[in-house]
Amino acid sequence: VVPAVAVSPDGRQIASAGGDQVIRLWQVESGKLIRTLSGHSAAVTALAYHPNGTLLVSAGGDQQVRLWDVTTGQVLRVFVGHTAPVSAVAFSNDGRRIASAGGDRTVRVWDQSSGAELHCFRDHRDWVASVAFAPDGRFLVSGGVDKTVKVWQLGGRETTPHFGHDRTVTAVAFSADGRLLASGSRDGSIRLWRSDTGNEVRVLNGHSGPITALAFSRDGHHLVSTATRPDHTVRLWDATDGRELRRLQGQISHVAALTFGQEDHRVIGWDTHIGHNGLILVWDAKTGAVKRRFDAHTVPVSSITFSADADRLAAGGIDGKVKIWDLVEFKQLLSMTCHQREVVDLAFAPDGQQLLTTGSTGVIRVWETGKGKQLRQWQADDEPLLGMMISADGRRLLTAHGGNRLVLWDVATGKELRRWQLNTTVTTFVIDPHAPRAATANGNSTIYLLRFPD
Repeated sequence: VVPAVAVSPDGRQIASAGGDQVIRLWQVESGKLIRTLSGHSAAVTALAYHPNGTLLVSAGGDQQVRLWDVTTGQVLRVFVGHTAPVSAVAFSNDGRRIASAGGDRTVRVWDQSSGAELHCFRDHRDWVASVAFAPDGRFLVSGGVDKTVKVWQLGGRETTPHFGHDRTVTAVAFSADGRLLASGSRDGSIRLWRSDTGNEVRVLNGHSGPITALAFSRDGHHLVSTATRPDHTVRLWDATDGRELRRLQGQISHVAALTFGQEDHRVIGWDTHIGHNGLILVWDAKTGAVKRRFDAHTVPVSSITFSADADRLAAGGIDGKVKIWDLVEFKQLLSMTCHQREVVDLAFAPDGQQLLTTGSTGVIRVWETGKGKQLRQWQADDEPLLGMMISADGRRLLTAHGGNRLVLWDVATGKELRRWQLNTTVTTFVIDPHAPRAATANGNSTIYLLRFPD
């Protein structure tokens, strides 16, 4: 059986391969065998020529993608990442990228010259049987055994999907140094990834419900997580080896936000429990005991944010008022009316001197946190924003709109810097504290990295 054949762009050469693990190059005119290429350790099932005809890419049952120089027969590069047999490969029209897909249900895009994995798409539910680049290289199309044809946006440096789960991703968090990305899913699993390569580091299993919030300790050694029904627990993990260290005490309902205190001695969470007006719980990270619990508002709370040092908290209510709390002495510092109706989201500037808020009309307002004076505002959208987060340097603000649109703003001027229209619903997002980029958790089980413009 010969399951793979390819014809060179000039029509003068044919490559064939099969179960004997050998690739054969043939001269079309004479039918003469030119040379054989050996290196695969299982059947070769996919072949594709580079547009200039000098390179050939192959893949097969050994889960490897190999790049060959057809003039010398030498293997130039081996692309490793698939976890099941690879059944399809393709070159982009400019020859700079290679796409591969197969039994692990992923579609991967590689840099031909460096071997780096640029994208890993995970939305197929079964074996991926075919891939093809759009002529302009902006899109990639894949077809699978799941009876679907999917079109993937290739956004270059701006949109690079690297990571994924088997179900909707519901929470994401960066470590303080930006090297690790944690993601939580509706299936209750937590995965740790290398943010530079997209390689999975480990999986943390234990929760039995959808993950609703994640946070790294400031030294990066620990991770705290929480899940909703039927789990209803907050757990502390060793991020270096994946061990569950302890479950934090106290009855919870739905914890929507978590953070570590300044010296990692405390864990602070917001429970959206019905009957409370922004229930805040403070745990001792070493013992798991609840040290303090209090309501942060006098009406139901619609949004919560913590200052960068976790010494202050701002709670936005459905009445449009924001209350700022000192989390060291547990006293209210300020109460101010920011919007006429519900405070949809808010964010402290890194130095804590300013607070950004948004309401139901799509207006973003900037406040001085000492006396509650409004400094400026701009209209971000005609509809309510779904969420927002400020960068670690305080210069840029990322906002989510309409389910799949994100916009980057200059905080000082309110000027729009960049917008992304994604091909999936964004459930939440987080900004890298050490790099100009954000990670989005998506409804199609992927995580995208969005790189900010210079």
